[in-house]
Amino acid sequence: FKVAPRTVSKWSDKGLLPGYRIPGGGTCANHRRFHVSDVRDFARKYGIRMKDDRYVCVEILFIGLPSPLVITLVETLGNEFRLATVKDLFSAGLLMSTERPEVVVFDFLLGRSESFTAAEQVREISVFSNVIALAGEDDGFLVDNVFPFDVVLHRPFDPSSLIAVIREALQKRRSIKERRRESGVHPTK
Repeated sequence: FKVAPRTVSKWSDKGLLPGYRIPGGGTCANHRRFHVSDVRDFARKYGIRMKDDRYVCVEILFIGLPSPLVITLVETLGNEFRLATVKDLFSAGLLMSTERPEVVVFDFLLGRSESFTAAEQVREISVFSNVIALAGEDDGFLVDNVFPFDVVLHRPFDPSSLIAVIREALQKRRSIKERRRESGVHPTK
């Protein structure tokens, strides 16, 4: 943030920047810990630019979506959330080795069994991620909440319905994190 540690400590004391103190220290910010997503949310809320953007986590990962849909999603969600788009499951695996997105959107056009396998791996890596599947018309056997997917949207669908599902998933995730924070449990990625 390019401010003194005491300033960050004051933000935390006022409740503007959620964090927790670690044993063995006074009130200095060096003896506090902040979750990356809380720092990112704080910076976004108060218009503070992050010095090094690589510490800002990907919130939404799109895997194998068609270009016109990706363009619509980026135009709509790109200013609010940090997005990543990959064309194949291998690239998704590479990204998931360093990132823990809050929402992962799969397109079943990648392959039915491959999508199931990859979604199960996402669940193993990031238990709290919301996994959304975009299914074709012939995938009628898929219904919502079929493991490992939280939501299944069937084609044809309006992009605004996908955007609404993504926003709802992110809101649900944030409310869970807030409840964990209030209960004293350190939020995990």
